[in-house]
Amino acid sequence: MIKKSFKEFIDYITSKIFIRFCISGITGIVIWAITIFILKEYTNLWYLYSSMIAVAMSYLAGFIIQKYWVFENKGNEKIKKQFVVFILTSIGFWGANTLFLFLFVNFLHLNDIVAQVILTTIWLFTSLIISKKLIFNK
Repeated sequence: MIKKSFKEFIDYITSKIFIRFCISGITGIVIWAITIFILKEYTNLWYLYSSMIAVAMSYLAGFIIQKYWVFENKGNEKIKKQFVVFILTSIGFWGANTLFLFLFVNFLHLNDIVAQVILTTIWLFTSLIISKKLIFNK
């Protein structure tokens, strides 16, 4: 039983969708970092405005990459609904992450980096399932 579950887990995390999903997340982080750096350093835009624009760019890139590359969802007939659900889900994860990070650090007394790694792992699998089953289902 455990051997079978472990094999299924390994098969899942080495699947094309999972690897592409992780790459899309890393791409979003890179887009966020480059955008915020350019806006702050070269345009002298206030750091909070820079951050908001960088997050928006990251979310937009994430949506496009996940829709067309990760989940190969080529149709555009549901794109408005998909985009709204994607953004609302992303905002939900951001809020949940903030709340649970606070709880893990202040009540469970975890190191903030350790807490964030745990939460990021949870959000990775949760958001993949939501994206696959709810947002970009075929």
